Amino acid sequence: MTATGSPAGARLRLRFALRKARDAAGLTQQQVGESLHWSLSKVQRIEAGESTISLTDLAAVIRLFDLRDPAQIDQMTADARLARRRGVWNQSEYRSQLTSALLQIGQFEHEATAVRVFQPAVFPGLLQERGYANAVIGAVVDHMPADMQNARLDFRMQRQRDFFSRPDGMPLYFVILDEALPERIQGDKATMARQLGHVLDVAQRPEIRIRFLPKHEAIYLLLGAFTVYALAGDEDAAVYKEYSVTDDLIQDPDLVKIYRHRFEQMWNLCLSEQASMDLISARYATMISELSRG
Repeated sequence: MTATGSPAGARLRLRFALRKARDAAGLTQQQVGESLHWSLSKVQRIEAGESTISLTDLAAVIRLFDLRDPAQIDQMTADARLARRRGVWNQSEYRSQLTSALLQIGQFEHEATAVRVFQPAVFPGLLQERGYANAVIGAVVDHMPADMQNARLDFRMQRQRDFFSRPDGMPLYFVILDEALPERIQGDKATMARQLGHVLDVAQRPEIRIRFLPKHEAIYLLLGAFTVYALAGDEDAAVYKEYSVTDDLIQDPDLVKIYRHRFEQMWNLCLSEQASMDLISARYATMISELSRG
């Protein structure tokens, strides 16, 4: 069997499969380490997706867990091979300038079955027009060298091209934005107008669903921006958290469920998709009118 998708996706699937198999075998991480003469930290890193597992080590785990289903073993082996593969995300210009979490979400976007984004401050990266993206990156990471900022911008644009032109079709893309967002100008008025027009254009795709969280629900803004990537199923999911100067990739199933639950709570409180598009359209028309008057 040949696994399809990205190394990061394969690593995520494999860590869940290993954890499930260990639970079914009734073993603790400590017992696995002792049986295989591994350190506890090695077992923990593999199950956390922080380290890949060699085929030799995987074979030892399969024997220890007494796994006998050929299809299950083939899938785990294929994922172990794919998890160690290098791709476009490992190109030197990206690897040296971007965080590990950013490189991994670039891979998740190649195989996610659904992506759920909460972004209260700016339009999310996959919906950013290049000028707007440049303004956002320049404002947030102005402490970084120019080559690092340029690498982030190029990578963001590459992610967009790959996401919207996936051979298997782009996944469902659910977006929650703060109702006040269209009023916030990034760059200058012309840049913001282009961004609003860009969102109106791409939102014509049936896979993209955008809603605004009403201003009176501002308590949810305390959650900060996050993105939930669902892969083979809701169990195989990860959360990307982006802060002002750092980022993080959350793969703990319990924490992922909390973020998914919070997203659904907010989604049900949001303006309808039509009302949200009307809000963007009205703001776009206002800005175009203002720009035409000079």
